[in-house]
Amino acid sequence: MKPTEFAERQYETTFHLELGSGGGGPFVPTQPLEMYLGIDAATNPRDAHRIWRILNVNLPRRVFLSPALWPMLPRRFHSAISGRFVSLFIQFKVPKFNDSKKAKYRAQFGSPYFEVAFTRHQQFRLAELHQRVRSRAIVRYASPAFWTRTDFDRISAQRSVLSQSAYLIPSSVGTHKKWMYAGSSGKVILNPNPEEIEFEAWQTLAELMGKQAREESLRSHVTDLAHSIRETQNQSTSKGEPDWLSTIREYVKLSPEDEKHLIDIRTVFDAAEQADTTWVVMLFPDDNSRREFDMFRERFEEYWSHYWF
Repeated sequence: MKPTEFAERQYETTFHLELGSGGGGPFVPTQPLEMYLGIDAATNPRDAHRIWRILNVNLPRRVFLSPALWPMLPRRFHSAISGRFVSLFIQFKVPKFNDSKKAKYRAQFGSPYFEVAFTRHQQFRLAELHQRVRSRAIVRYASPAFWTRTDFDRISAQRSVLSQSAYLIPSSVGTHKKWMYAGSSGKVILNPNPEEIEFEAWQTLAELMGKQAREESLRSHVTDLAHSIRETQNQSTSKGEPDWLSTIREYVKLSPEDEKHLIDIRTVFDAAEQADTTWVVMLFPDDNSRREFDMFRERFEEYWSHYWF
């Protein structure tokens, strides 16, 4: 059995970059390496920049700067965004590659396969989150259907990380401890007490998000999502405001509506963090918003091409 040659965090980062339709391929250190480098990611400095000599690492390949790396949409656009919204909560896993001829499920798969072990407390919280937000969001495990660094670099460059990943619904897990899959669209088996279930490809998940997305404002989407979480937690905003809000007031004056929006965002974020997931809001923009985004994207890329150093 072989472990992946890349870190879970590196897989997660490339997944998000592709999901955001931005440029791909930044240099992303593993978490242990980050302790020494002091950076989360780096991209497109001049070839001769001294940072690479200081770090004593190879130059990352040249990439295009992307607005996805700097999510700074001006506030004036927030209320003007129109389209359909749906939230996606993802728990990322990296598998082990089981290529032994004596592997337990080699006969059932007829080939080598990937294997992911569930963490009991993570699965419990993820299934709980799924129940809380299922009418407003989609919750999934995501795991790569590749394991070598060479494949990671190639698939990342081809912008096919999403399509070359496997997905699993938390409610399918039950009491199972492991998830085995042959690829992004192959056989899927859960064990113990082996159970074969249907695979879910990225295209299927994307279509599901499109169907579940609702036409509403971003603020309404976050409000209703936070409400569904509080409702199942028997919580309400009437129990008093959080301490962090008082601290924020020392630096900026917010309207009551904006303060409520911040509390709603924090409610969703806390639920996502407790389940060890990443919360992503997916937008299916209408024609007007799409034109605005395209215009903003062009201006933003021009700015960073001039001021990045």
